[in-house]
Amino acid sequence: MPPQPWGDYPVAFGGESEVQLQSRMVAALSRIMARPQHDCVLAVSHGSACQEFLEYVTGEGELPDNGAVLHFGYCDGAFSLLCW
Repeated sequence: MPPQPWGDYPVAFGGESEVQLQSRMVAALSRIMARPQHDCVLAVSHGSACQEFLEYVTGEGELPDNGAVLHFGYCDGAFSLLCW
């Protein structure tokens, strides 16, 4: 496996690109947060998915440490990083 960023590397092996992963994460979490009575949600994922979501929210793609807890806010259809 090459070092990150992986770009489209996983696609050749049946995986998804970083862009596809990010789109899937954003869509799934947006759907979850838009549901009634979903003001506080715990979502758990692997580092690459967390990194892609963090990049979407902040514009920076720093890889969180293993076991990192990222606290995001969601208001009016937009996510924000509250603390890390």
